[in-house]
Amino acid sequence: MSTFENKDLTTERLAKARASFKTHFLAYVLINSILWIAWYFSEHTILGLPWPTAVGAGWTVILVFGYCNAYPRASLETKDQNEIG
Repeated sequence: MSTFENKDLTTERLAKARASFKTHFLAYVLINSILWIAWYFSEHTILGLPWPTAVGAGWTVILVFGYCNAYPRASLETKDQNEIG
């Protein structure tokens, strides 16, 4: 596989990961909003905390990993520019 084909595949993978992250982030915001509204009307707690915090905390960790996958610190475009220049 040539360098250009490899770069295209990597760029395509990043584009798909970023689109997937944006979709998951939108779902995160919408569903957590619904959960907090439901909690407001029910006012039940678990261990003294509002129950949506358990869902939100776990999902936030997963979302952070998704972000790190979609937006790596040292992107490949930056590495390519450093190699050229």
